[in-house]
Amino acid sequence: MAGVNNWTITGNLTRDPELRHLTDGSGKVVCNMGVAVNGFKEGDVLFVDVSCWGKGGEAAAQHLSKGSQVAVQGSVKLRSWQKQDGGTGFGISIPDGRVTFLGGGNGQQGQQGTPPAQPAGQPQQQQPPQDDIPF
Repeated sequence: MAGVNNWTITGNLTRDPELRHLTDGSGKVVCNMGVAVNGFKEGDVLFVDVSCWGKGGEAAAQHLSKGSQVAVQGSVKLRSWQKQDGGTGFGISIPDGRVTFLGGGNGQQGQQGTPPAQPAGQPQQQQPPQDDIPF
């Protein structure tokens, strides 16, 4: 049986999303962003690079900013690089991320009258009316 490489993470953007149009003539759009995920112990943070393609990437670039809270689902890829001190650095990325906007962080997400847009293929989540919250 083959393993399944599908992760879901939640965290906050570490920088504003960067939208790029590929120059290969394909017309494809990619949005790159960094997500910080809290670890099991206080102070542990995992930094994940995320790429989101097409309409989902366009929506992320338009509606998210540094500090926005998101959930990301996709396959994880281990990457490595040569450090200046000669050692090897390691990190993970999600090159095919599907982003759900959770609100919070920059103070704009989830405000009444301006719900965050859902990327293509994501179901629209219904928010309960404020009057129905029991506490």
